[in-house]
Amino acid sequence: MTEVRLQVDALSSTFTVPSDPWRCSLNRLGATVMLLLGAAQFAHGAEHVYVTSVGPDRYKVSIERKYLKTQYCYEQADHTAAIIDGRRITFLDSGDVCNIEEVVRGH
Repeated sequence: MTEVRLQVDALSSTFTVPSDPWRCSLNRLGATVMLLLGAAQFAHGAEHVYVTSVGPDRYKVSIERKYLKTQYCYEQADHTAAIIDGRRITFLDSGDVCNIEEVVRGH
């Protein structure tokens, strides 16, 4: 390990820099792979949709033929962008998150 001293405006700090460049590159590679796997897992589980309110605690998913029944969800949506992730819906405009009680397939 190599020690580097830095002095800026009478403040001094000591940083430890790895002397082996391969080790530093492998750490960065590992961190990048973990970040990409996490992002892929999130993107896989989440569904980006547009929803419209059709009644109290009821939302129609645009294009798809399904309706969502929520609980205590007061979001007024008119073709509003949202993310469905498991049993939760997040409205992108307001950031409100509601629980989905039931998904009903329509015709």
